[in-house]
Amino acid sequence: YSLLQFWKEMPAGIVPGLEKEATIEILEKRPSFAEVLTRHNISPELVAQLIDRKRKDKNGDFIKGRFYLHEILDGAAIDADKLDYLLRDPLMSGVNELKFDSRRVIASLGVVNWEDGKHLAVEKKGLENVKDCLSARMRMFRVVYTHPGVLEHEAMTYEAVKRILRSLPDKYKKHLHLLDDRQFYNFLWNHAMDPIASSYLATVRFGRQLRHRIAYQINRRDIHSIVEEDCDEKVQIIQKLNQINGDFPEEIIKDEVIKRANAGKQKPKLEDHDVIVYSRPGRLRTREQHLDRFHLFVYCKKTVQPGETPSLNFENRNPGTDAVYYAPEALRREGFHDCDLSRLFSTFTEHQISSYFVVLSTPGNLQRVKNATEEYVSDL
Repeated sequence: YSLLQFWKEMPAGIVPGLEKEATIEILEKRPSFAEVLTRHNISPELVAQLIDRKRKDKNGDFIKGRFYLHEILDGAAIDADKLDYLLRDPLMSGVNELKFDSRRVIASLGVVNWEDGKHLAVEKKGLENVKDCLSARMRMFRVVYTHPGVLEHEAMTYEAVKRILRSLPDKYKKHLHLLDDRQFYNFLWNHAMDPIASSYLATVRFGRQLRHRIAYQINRRDIHSIVEEDCDEKVQIIQKLNQINGDFPEEIIKDEVIKRANAGKQKPKLEDHDVIVYSRPGRLRTREQHLDRFHLFVYCKKTVQPGETPSLNFENRNPGTDAVYYAPEALRREGFHDCDLSRLFSTFTEHQISSYFVVLSTPGNLQRVKNATEEYVSDL
């Protein structure tokens, strides 16, 4: 199904008519992305498999063991994306103390032979530089990405979008994912029939003082990175929240909180728009699950001759002395100890946490909503 077909079938009212006509005209005259790649002797199937490593193409495997091509784009511990935004975001947000030396990270990378093909690897002495990169990401989440003001704006935007999408005719919904951010936001603004959603969008769009503040939250810093069998209360809460089914489980939680807040004699009674629940369940993982995702190869440059590609010595699979070793395999091995690798893995597990749970309410009802939420999560 081509992009041109999507735009031709797009119902009126999603984007202005002239913009739709101009886009269709451009798509009809310009070659497709696949055609441009083919013209430059680049396989579109290869590009697709680089983006999605698990993609199976009917024409075969185009990566052919060159897994490092995908790992440069989307690696577990380090990739080009992290090296970009972890330098740009601190600069744009004014958190300059989080800088790390990306040139040292890049200089420590190499391509190594492994059992199934060639992989991106980090030189042993460069593990500390990679850890600095992941530490910057973890710090950005704590200082910027999950700052209370950021979460309040995200929650209000999410609530507005949710209210508008639930009221839309089905004919619009399958075409919305084609829009860029500007087109999507303008569409929401023009179709916000719900006055509550309109007020939320106006608050965010024009930078007005937020009407809602955080009454209760569980964020990344409250959750242990590795889930054990005997986990703490907040981890149990996140696990219970993850089990709530439905397209919008936040609505179920909000109804429960409002019901408990209105159970007493306190007036006025809270209404639906007085409470916003914003939840990102994420995944809580055990140490073994983290190790399965810690797809990292380490090579020791001193054991490799000049001009030689590092490869595994199958006769001596002893992590730490081999030319190459696979980090999860080494960390699972009893008696293996490497301070740099252990610290890097610890930082990796912390930066994997993406769960948080936020309940907002109007200033006059914060304590009341906080008590009701605590009662709800206690019942969980």
